[in-house]
Amino acid sequence: MQRKRLSYILITIMLGAVIFWRLALSFMITEPRKITFSQDDARQISIGMTKSEVEAILGVPPGDYTTGPCDEPPLGSRAFIRDKWFSDTGVIIVLFNDRERVVTVEFWPMRRESFIDRWYRWLPWW
Repeated sequence: MQRKRLSYILITIMLGAVIFWRLALSFMITEPRKITFSQDDARQISIGMTKSEVEAILGVPPGDYTTGPCDEPPLGSRAFIRDKWFSDTGVIIVLFNDRERVVTVEFWPMRRESFIDRWYRWLPWW
């Protein structure tokens, strides 16, 4: 009787471990969101456009659409309003003047996070 009970406990623990690791790996391997920005997207934005026109071209409002941590490109000190669109493939930085018209558009490529980087970020002891 006790041996049968012990085997049920071991089977339950092993089944729980398999389910846990299956869920953990599925969260780490899932494909990131497909919002990406490129040099071609930045070229479509021309000087004098309004913010709403820029958002219409890029399809989303300014924000961080990366699937992991990234380094912000060096911007320095500028006396303009700037909006940034981050993605795993690149960053588009648009500078607006006081009338909220585009003054400058910049594109910075971004290094995509690898599976190993994602694994190390997910582990709490690293």
